[in-house]
Amino acid sequence: MPDIAASDAPSEDAITLVEQLSRLPRRQREAVTLRVIDDLPEAEVASLMGVSTGSVKVHKKRGLDRLRVLLGHEQGASHG
Repeated sequence: MPDIAASDAPSEDAITLVEQLSRLPRRQREAVTLRVIDDLPEAEVASLMGVSTGSVKVHKKRGLDRLRVLLGHEQGASHG
């Protein structure tokens, strides 16, 4: 069995992000994935999702806000 170099394995941060993305509602997950991760234009994301560009913006914002909470990066979070 071939060895997998450590650099080829996903980082813990990447695994955590994927896990938390899976916890988002479908529309939020789609908007974040297509718009932020895949870096597609809003119009293209809207077309793929079958919604308006305004809806893409709302789903993306809500998804990113939720991810911040899930990942422990919400604004004003106490670290201590």
